[in-house]
Amino acid sequence: MGVSCSCMNEVLRRKNGGWNKHTPVDLDRFVGMARIEIEEAHMKRSDKWFAVISLGRQAFKTDTSTTTSKPVWKSGVKVVLDKDGPSIARICVYDFNRTRNNVLVGICDLDLKFIPSKEGQEPERQELVLFDPSTKKTTVGTITVSYISESRDVVLRDFAKRLLAIVDLDGNGTLSINEFKELVKAFGNPVSSKKLEELFNNCDLNKDGTVCVDELANLIVSADSEDFSAFTVKQCPVCGESLKDYDDLNDIIHMSLCFNEDPFDQTMTGGFLTDKQAANG
Repeated sequence: MGVSCSCMNEVLRRKNGGWNKHTPVDLDRFVGMARIEIEEAHMKRSDKWFAVISLGRQAFKTDTSTTTSKPVWKSGVKVVLDKDGPSIARICVYDFNRTRNNVLVGICDLDLKFIPSKEGQEPERQELVLFDPSTKKTTVGTITVSYISESRDVVLRDFAKRLLAIVDLDGNGTLSINEFKELVKAFGNPVSSKKLEELFNNCDLNKDGTVCVDELANLIVSADSEDFSAFTVKQCPVCGESLKDYDDLNDIIHMSLCFNEDPFDQTMTGGFLTDKQAANG
């Protein structure tokens, strides 16, 4: 399993002051999502520091710390897990300089192949040794990161839960047929009453007259293109990005990335192709 960055549409979008780029992924390659947080570092001298994490042709950077030997960032990013994508993330720590290029001081690698799943687990926390980039042997400090993944099913279920909450007026965690119809209508797509009832019946697997989160998620992940069209959204409700450049799955991934409730103190700035570009961007 590899990882490609959390980016679907090869267009830029703003999010929490940063930029993210999107590369489409097929359903059979989409494994899930990972959350990576750069927490802090212990360096051997005091300075102003920032960190960059790069993965494939994507890079993200933290803010710059105050002058210290123990910078704290607590800055994170979400990436899409692609079984055919890159899996080694490079972490770089730079010495910030106003008058000349920022100086690369330490590097380390993080293998994301075996990151733990979110279900029932806390994020894994790891202290990594930072090496001098010129020798790759001399240590210059350590950096602490945390990371965890969400499976494809969890991502889609969470997305379905958000959709359900939009029209679950009585808050009972299920949708009646009228609430289900309101959900589809909320997307602004013309669907006949007959088709709406057919969709509802297809979704109501246990035939109890309501649709729960799991049933809605099952419809989203397994529906044919005609069923998917009922849940088509033309524009992301969070970032305003125009959707439908690729397909419904990638639009769902895009919106799931935008629906960011992760406990990051800050979201890393993205949109860079390499760590060097991020360092000087």
